[in-house]
Amino acid sequence: MASHDVVDHEQHKIGVLEAVYVDTATDQPAFATGMVGLPTRHRLAFVPLGDATVVHLGLRLGRRRRRLPR
Repeated sequence: MASHDVVDHEQHKIGVLEAVYVDTATDQPAFATGMVGLPTRHRLAFVPLGDATVVHLGLRLGRRRRRLPR
């Protein structure tokens, strides 16, 4: 799933998915990383996957963009 879009619950693009991290105790996806920001000033952000869903060609988070960790 790497390099697919990450969108918020209103389908606004947040960034590009880089990796998914699995909880070793449960073997369930727990966090994802994505590149966010402008092309000239982007950063890697960790986001929890507790309320995320897989959508066509990407990942939709169950939270608003402004509520993501900075």
